[in-house]
Amino acid sequence: MCAVVVLAVAVIAALLAGATLWPMGGVATANVPVLSKKAFEGTALNYNGSALIAFSLNTSLPDGRPCKACSDLHKEINQDKFKKQLKAWETAGTLKIGKIYCNDERRGGKEVCERFGLASEADGEAPGYPHLLWFKGGKQQGPYEGERSLAGLVGWVSKKSAAGSL
Repeated sequence: MCAVVVLAVAVIAALLAGATLWPMGGVATANVPVLSKKAFEGTALNYNGSALIAFSLNTSLPDGRPCKACSDLHKEINQDKFKKQLKAWETAGTLKIGKIYCNDERRGGKEVCERFGLASEADGEAPGYPHLLWFKGGKQQGPYEGERSLAGLVGWVSKKSAAGSL
C-alpha cells in the first residue's frame, strides 16, 4: 500500500513539473519530395491545391561548378523547423512544396525543366537555379521571388493567405 502511495505522489509531482505520462513522439514533419515528370502534364502540375516547386540541380551546374544556391536551399528545406512548418501547411491544406532536379534524366527532370524554359545547358537565357514556381489548381501562377528561407516562405504564405490568393 505504501508503494502505491509513493508511486501516486511521484506521478502527481512529475505531472505538476510538466512531465507527461506517455512518451510523446516527435512533432510531425514532412520532407520535400523529389518529383518526376509524372507530376506534370505539359506545364501543368498534377495537383489542385497550391504548391511551390523548386527547379534545382542535385549536383552541380552544367559547367561543373557547384550550385551554391541549390545547396543552400537544400540545407534550408532539410532543417527540422522547416519540415515541421511544411507538415503544418500540408495538414491545413495551405501549401505543398516539391522539387525537381533539372539534371536528372532518369526521372525526367531535364525534360520537365526544358518545358518551363529552364534549360540545363548554360545558355545564358534560362533563369538561375534554383528557380521556384508557384502553382495553384495545377496552373503556373508565377515565380516565387521572396527570400529563400523559412522566414521568407512564412511571410509569403501569410501575405498570399491574407489576400485570399493561396
